[in-house]
Amino acid sequence: REISSRDAYEAYRQRYDMEHFFRFGKSKLLLDDSQTCELEHEESWWELGCLAYTQLWLAAPLAEKIPRPWEKNKQQFSSSRW
Repeated sequence: REISSRDAYEAYRQRYDMEHFFRFGKSKLLLDDSQTCELEHEESWWELGCLAYTQLWLAAPLAEKIPRPWEKNKQQFSSSRW
């Protein structure tokens, strides 16, 4: 089956997200430090890493609304908005 230029473009466009995941996963989530001879343990470690990454991704918009200590003029977070 031949790949259309549109399919190739879509696949290449997703490349950045995949590379970001692997770089972040290896450096921050220790996805490359798992050493086990049990395949089930390694699969569980990867599942845990993917869940952690997903939680961080979902929490990013909320974290942007919380002012950092040096941001005095930023509007304070209020739970009544939710």
